[in-house]
Amino acid sequence: MCTINISTIMQGRTFPDAGSALFDMINPALDAGDRITLDMNGVDVLPSMFLNPSIGRIVKERGMSAMSRFTFRNISRSQMERLRSYVYKIYTPAK
Repeated sequence: MCTINISTIMQGRTFPDAGSALFDMINPALDAGDRITLDMNGVDVLPSMFLNPSIGRIVKERGMSAMSRFTFRNISRSQMERLRSYVYKIYTPAK
């Protein structure tokens, strides 16, 4: 199991750089078959500039099934709704 504190990754980085750093941590854990816990303690926002190079890239490269390996800790309802709508939007092709 791999637990990642998102606020720690975001400290001192731009949103795109933090997203890339998260991807670099998640990708090998998925390769190893690990479950991934993302701890949202201290995270106020989840902008697309962060999600695109992290969660978005995982879903695009590995498919929606990769999300079944994720659990979240200290996540607010609004953050969960944001993640759900984001993943649905990038996974569902535009009409």
